[in-house]
Amino acid sequence: NLATGGKKPDITFVFDVDIETSMKRVGNEKDRMESAGREFFNKVRNGYLEIAKSEPERVKVVDSTRSIEEVHKDVVEIVEKLNI
Repeated sequence: NLATGGKKPDITFVFDVDIETSMKRVGNEKDRMESAGREFFNKVRNGYLEIAKSEPERVKVVDSTRSIEEVHKDVVEIVEKLNI
């Protein structure tokens, strides 16, 4: 809040994916973040999901375990509803 002067984006997307799916997608190309471990990623994921619960009008969770086309369709539908 201090860095942004209390301003927040009109919309924030949380592209939610479980750790197992995420690790399968990354494969062997792990960097420092991917090497952080399951506990770290579960805490981060749960933190973002809590933010989404507390601000459902602004923070939209998109199930990103699905295909790129399905995720894209969801994002387009959300944006179109905003009329921006």
